[in-house]
Amino acid sequence: MNVLVRESATGKEYWDNEAKKNRFVPHGIEPDFEVTTDPETMIHNDLKANVTVNVDMASGEDSTVINVGTIAADTIDPDLESMKVNQLKEYAAANELEIPNEIKTKKEIISFIDSQLFSDDDDEVLPV
Repeated sequence: MNVLVRESATGKEYWDNEAKKNRFVPHGIEPDFEVTTDPETMIHNDLKANVTVNVDMASGEDSTVINVGTIAADTIDPDLESMKVNQLKEYAAANELEIPNEIKTKKEIISFIDSQLFSDDDDEVLPV
């Protein structure tokens, strides 16, 4: 039993259920084997295990999504404790934070930066 699994600009790909391998037919050439059009017949009727089989019956074209990106070094959580006060102030300025005048000590600056940049208060909970 051969079932169409993919169609591209170069041809069609079929799954041979008996030989357990893919068969490729170039575009413009008819397959030299029988093609089964009912994908439900590929499900083994005597299967005795508790298994769910999902078949993608979506219509329309498939799409490919490519997410290309890099993580900038400044997006990684820095070690604020190892920084000096002037480095902490530069880090705050680079992240568009204005340290209030009443905050003077290293501990207070770290606490301020931490509360402004790494707070979990604004995390949005998305529905599942």
